[in-house]
Amino acid sequence: MFHFSLLDQIKSLQFTSWWMENGEKNNIIVVFRLDGQPHEIIIKDTKYYVKELYSADKRNTTQLGCWDLYVGASVDVFGKATVLKQADLKTAEWNKFYASFLTEMKNTFVEELKKYERRALDPWLTKSHMTNN
Repeated sequence: MFHFSLLDQIKSLQFTSWWMENGEKNNIIVVFRLDGQPHEIIIKDTKYYVKELYSADKRNTTQLGCWDLYVGASVDVFGKATVLKQADLKTAEWNKFYASFLTEMKNTFVEELKKYERRALDPWLTKSHMTNN
């Protein structure tokens, strides 16, 4: 597991996707910069810079943040829905660390809320969203 000092060194999250064309696999690499610099989209060894990333779901018009990116997320890459299919090792560890950290925080808050709530908590609040890999 990463420690905070190693997590601080991670400057970007990197995901790979691909499509098949004429029997050839074509990669798309999405590099989400955590430092606010333009993100990178790399298609067939050509690098493009984009200021913002958006969901492929047109009902969601808000800009995507680091918390919205995971293997299986669908992002808009130049008007095409692109499913993020793989994450590099640092990105996977970053996601795993923060998923664990945020789940622990949520559980702490739920326990604190139980002290003040007189009625049952909503099921969606207490449902675990973590999966064991």
